[in-house]
Amino acid sequence: MKKHLFLCLTAVTLLFTSCDIVNEDRIYDYVTASMIVHITDAEGTNLLDTTQAGNLFEKGMGTLSYSSASLDKSQPIRTLSEYLQSPVTRMNIGPWVGAVLCKDDKGEPVLFIGEFSEGADGELTLEFADGNSVSISYSHVANLMHQLHTRCRITDKPKELKVSVDFSTSYGDSFLRRQW
Repeated sequence: MKKHLFLCLTAVTLLFTSCDIVNEDRIYDYVTASMIVHITDAEGTNLLDTTQAGNLFEKGMGTLSYSSASLDKSQPIRTLSEYLQSPVTRMNIGPWVGAVLCKDDKGEPVLFIGEFSEGADGELTLEFADGNSVSISYSHVANLMHQLHTRCRITDKPKELKVSVDFSTSYGDSFLRRQW
């Protein structure tokens, strides 16, 4: 009996290890995606600019909360200097940076949120100390043909805030590092 079990296990092992499941001409290595969030009021004033009166950070930085099981449930929104002083390790996938107040390529204050690995799907909420909050649902997944799809939409926000989100694979932690 033991001999038959051993032969069956050996046959199954050889079957699975000899199959050419992956096309050797392709490497499926997915890039991470990140969000760049702009928030203005009805007049177009950037509410992420800490030098403007009435900005979202006058009473404190606030928090970023998630519904994804693979990440911490909540963490503070950090400034760029706080992020750069924290230890960050880059392994095979991008590190979770969280939400960082920084500047875009035009020098405008924005919130950087990321990095999301392939397979990320859920909802996040930016909760500001002044009582405002913005909820965003997101999806960064590959289909069966290995095509990457990155989508997000704003699910809840105060009517007086104008929020735009650029969720893209073109942003990574290098977006933050090139600012210092």
